[in-house]
Amino acid sequence: NVQRGENGVPTLDASEMLRDSACAKADDMIARDYWGHFAPDGSGDPFMFIRGAGVDYSTAAENLFYSTPGGPDPVDSWMQS
Repeated sequence: NVQRGENGVPTLDASEMLRDSACAKADDMIARDYWGHFAPDGSGDPFMFIRGAGVDYSTAAENLFYSTPGGPDPVDSWMQS
């Protein structure tokens, strides 16, 4: 939200349902050993998890980031993308 504010974009509120969706997606990636928006068999798209958490939306997106200790900062990387 700091970056959003500095760029004149409205801040966002935290959503427990979206947090649950993100955790379910992360659990799926760990359980099925993949890293991506879709599982290797083509299933497991982020929207399936968002709907599964009960979120009603008109537009949605997913940001994935993986880093190791001392690696790039996720916010800096997102701002560069």
